[in-house]
Amino acid sequence: MSFLALVGMASCSDSSVDPTNTSNLEVIQSYIDTQPLSFSATGSGLYFVTTKASSSTVLPAFGQELELRYTLSVLTRSTSNTNVIVSQAVDTAYDTTSTFFPFFNGSLKAGLQEGVLKMHEGESAAMLMPASLAFKDVGSPDKTVAANSSVRYDVTLVRARTEEQQINEYIAANNLTVTTTTTNGVRVIRTTANPTGAAVSGNTVIATTALVKQLRGKTAVDFDTTGANVKNLNGYTEGINQLRVGETATLIFPSARGYAEVGVKTTTTTSNGNYLYRVAPYTPLLYTVTVVSAR
Repeated sequence: MSFLALVGMASCSDSSVDPTNTSNLEVIQSYIDTQPLSFSATGSGLYFVTTKASSSTVLPAFGQELELRYTLSVLTRSTSNTNVIVSQAVDTAYDTTSTFFPFFNGSLKAGLQEGVLKMHEGESAAMLMPASLAFKDVGSPDKTVAANSSVRYDVTLVRARTEEQQINEYIAANNLTVTTTTTNGVRVIRTTANPTGAAVSGNTVIATTALVKQLRGKTAVDFDTTGANVKNLNGYTEGINQLRVGETATLIFPSARGYAEVGVKTTTTTSNGNYLYRVAPYTPLLYTVTVVSAR
């Protein structure tokens, strides 16, 4: 079973910072004064600069999956000269390795969301943000970012993929042959045919065996080994109605026929109040099913 923890780059809980505290902005401005980059203030407290341009015209949008690389640094006073603000890297795990992130309103920290929406595919940018747009008065779960800290993110937007692209690329990468595509985008890949079996359409399915996965990061990861959690979904119903008793198929469908923009939250949260998701919003599902009987 796989859970998606929206932490690290993700939005914090509802904690906030004192709006009258200007120390974060003073730290950021002192840091900018020592940098060769020409940061621009956006008005929210975010300072943004493109560090590598791209010729792409593709902009990210909510409902897509973002492929990102990033480094997180904390703005802190130099140990050799306390009058100087420096950036100290605290998270380089995805500096050269991509992470794949479901992008919906509020999924990223406020400053990151604002900055990423300004980027094109292939671009890199540096973002400076006060605690109110980052880790607020909570800090990071691993304590590498203290509460009320100003931070810097160096971000590369490698790619923004729509659900349609995610599905098509998964099918191509796994050499799958689609038998049927419904008008709602449900793909049926029949792997065991039974032309003489009773048609499911118009009958009640009595028994199926199933394995349910979600598309993420160019692969598919488990979230339900029983199928119980998706049998009431439109994508399942549409796909299963294309089959006959005794047939096995893989059904792949977009989130509009699944959990849509809601996803499936667990009852567990992280130490700073972020949700864990069994299925993130806007995630296509993959359902491998065998129809055992119907009447």
